[in-house]
Amino acid sequence: MLTSHRAADQVTNESRNAPGVTAARADRYRRPLEVIGQEKGYAAWQLRDSVEAVPETRRAVQLHLLTWGVDDEGTDKALLLVTELVANAIEHGATPLYLRLRRDENHLSITVIDGGNSSVSDVSPQPAADDAESGRGLHLVRALADFFSLSVTRSRSVAVARLAYAS
Repeated sequence: MLTSHRAADQVTNESRNAPGVTAARADRYRRPLEVIGQEKGYAAWQLRDSVEAVPETRRAVQLHLLTWGVDDEGTDKALLLVTELVANAIEHGATPLYLRLRRDENHLSITVIDGGNSSVSDVSPQPAADDAESGRGLHLVRALADFFSLSVTRSRSVAVARLAYAS
């Protein structure tokens, strides 16, 4: 297992060699999250149970997508999916929280796992009231992702979104 600082340094150094990436741009996205897995086409983090984890996670994911050569449209969609899934896990799930990214030739899989929900009920997204400030996240995920699944139990929740992209 890599420490977060060593892993961030490794990814930052790799991204500096990616086409069109300056050292300053790569350094801007360097943030210490606990990296629990990293190899070609795969990255995983344990996330903090805090709203501050959302922008940190977005930056870490953006750096990986940049290094992996994911196009701008794919990156924008993936970042929105990550934002909504991580925020949903923080709001409705329990610790521990994990994020896994996996890519192949032209698909990106985003998986968010949390410690579940002790008051499991219907996990289908319900329509939000017109004046509600929240409640649209999973609707956005379903609309943007090529595939989406959500499984919630008292001890574990797993959300998976799959997205096609051009490289």
